[in-house]
Amino acid sequence: MARDTAARQPLLNSWVIVWRNLDEPGFERAVLSQKPDGWQLRGTVLVAIQDALEVRYTVRCDAAWRTRHVHVKFEGAQGRRSLAVSVEPDGAWLNAGDALELGPDVFDVDLSVSPSTNTLPIRRLRLAIGESRDIAVAWVRLPELTVERHDQSYERLADNVYRFTEGNFTAAIEVDNFVLVVAYPGLWERVQPK
Repeated sequence: MARDTAARQPLLNSWVIVWRNLDEPGFERAVLSQKPDGWQLRGTVLVAIQDALEVRYTVRCDAAWRTRHVHVKFEGAQGRRSLAVSVEPDGAWLNAGDALELGPDVFDVDLSVSPSTNTLPIRRLRLAIGESRDIAVAWVRLPELTVERHDQSYERLADNVYRFTEGNFTAAIEVDNFVLVVAYPGLWERVQPK
């Protein structure tokens, strides 16, 4: 039996975050860990969207915060399903080995039920105050568990505030000094750490 050597890598730094959903009943607990070869974001979301959902995810990024692997397990009234996405060195996104038509300019994943993945493009982009950038992401829609290309933009408004825009939706996301989401107006607020 093959062993996952990445899972055995020591943690260099680790942050534990808990958010409360403001739109639907629910919570998320996530752990962001620094690894020798990059970053790992692992979490559990319990939220009532259409029905009670439990979503467990792991996202692995390289040292430049580019997504390399995404694993999502979903359980709800529709049953249990999972998604395993990897990104090849040439930038091709694969879902269980099948190519996803996302384009060569996609470096980030965005989980539709989580505030945690907003940290990834913000960290990768490293925007100066007043600077903005349009990006495309691999958007994981839940409960459908599909992967789609979505166009988004981030603008740094202040040291710890970023304007997020997708289509007609806009939110001023507040983050802490490590760019972990503190407040996502109308959707999520952090309850731990305060």
